[in-house]
Amino acid sequence: MLENYFERIWLQIKGMRTMFLIPLIGYFGIIPLGVWLMTANSECVLYDAIMQMCFLLVPFLSTWWIYMIVKEYVEGNGREVLLLGRGTFFTAVFFWLVNVFCFVPLFLIDVGYQFTPNILYLFEHLVIISFFMGGLAYFLNYFTKSITASMFIIILYTAISNYRFSSEKFVSVLGKIQLTNLQEVPYDGNYSLYEWFIFLGIVFWIAGVLQSKKAE
Repeated sequence: MLENYFERIWLQIKGMRTMFLIPLIGYFGIIPLGVWLMTANSECVLYDAIMQMCFLLVPFLSTWWIYMIVKEYVEGNGREVLLLGRGTFFTAVFFWLVNVFCFVPLFLIDVGYQFTPNILYLFEHLVIISFFMGGLAYFLNYFTKSITASMFIIILYTAISNYRFSSEKFVSVLGKIQLTNLQEVPYDGNYSLYEWFIFLGIVFWIAGVLQSKKAE
């Protein structure tokens, strides 16, 4: 049983071909390069540079593999045959977990950089945000029946959430939800700001499963 599952994972990776490397290039190439450029020619603190680069790219990178594994089920020529087999939920969760492991080296860019409380909170924040974004992408793939539309919505949302004045302009409308501010990191360990992201992440993952079942 387990052997068949990992064989399926391997076939998914082979099916992605070079597209599988996109998140890895982002995590281990673009983000470290961006952090280096931000800290090399300015007084930008390393932690702030890591945080800014992560919030800019991680929300989208953490959804990429979910697009790739669902693409054939949504837009492929053989989608009817694929839908008769097992769904994509557990495979999507597996690749989301791989994303989580990819976060760890992002905080080891500087030799000897320690997992201080601030770094730990940032890591946990990224895990929760990627969980939310992954669930949203998984749901949108089946709901819109278009990978392109799903990507566009995710990119637009990420852009809005990273906009410097987003919290000032939108939080007054959304109240305590604050879904337009991904960058609110609770340094004091207060996880109340995460509640909506965790709740809606669960809702979107479940809704994605229901939409995939509906497609069958």
